[in-house]
Amino acid sequence: MHQKPDHFEIALIVASKLHGSRRIVCASHGDFMTSCRAFYPIANGKNPFPLPPDVVLPIETVDATLTLDAVLPGGGIVPCILFEQTLHTAKIRTKIKWPEPSSDDLPERIMFCPDFSGVCVQDQDSAVIGAYDFFLDYLPNDQQLRTLSDEIREWQDLYEDGVHIDPKNNTSFDWEDFHAKGIAVCDKVQQLLGRRSQVFYRKITELPPPNDENSLVVFLPD
Repeated sequence: MHQKPDHFEIALIVASKLHGSRRIVCASHGDFMTSCRAFYPIANGKNPFPLPPDVVLPIETVDATLTLDAVLPGGGIVPCILFEQTLHTAKIRTKIKWPEPSSDDLPERIMFCPDFSGVCVQDQDSAVIGAYDFFLDYLPNDQQLRTLSDEIREWQDLYEDGVHIDPKNNTSFDWEDFHAKGIAVCDKVQQLLGRRSQVFYRKITELPPPNDENSLVVFLPD
């Protein structure tokens, strides 16, 4: 099952043993790319987290999570990108470089996106973790995922063979069929991974404005 988010929120979650957990929303945007343009300067330490002026936090050390969340039409919240660290609340209004965690485990969030250099697969920090066969790095013995890698490659080949860098040349490409195939294969990925990872699909349509698109599809395990 998949859904298109209603909107996106940039939020900070602070948690401590004494005061519990609190989610603070600083911005809400209707589309994914606008949200990313606001989110990454905060994550990279170029801008501080714009803590609302009426929010007062206890002076303490907390486990903090900076997150870009997809808010589904029914109100459910699915984190798309997140960074975590332990810090003192006095630093929250300052410019902070949020660290990128390193792990050999299967990423908690996996985002698929077609690209001219091959399928781009990103993790929850938007770091590129591989291409159509990235499963082999994490689950080399899973034959179902190995077979699915071939389907992902075939889907990517449609993009490589039919899409031009110049959007004006892409009006005859069957974007509806292409995205239907991409969403179908990502749905299979989500069902095979279950709750081990959250799958997302970047729906990119390379056409001249206003017919271009760069949105996000969220998948939910059955």
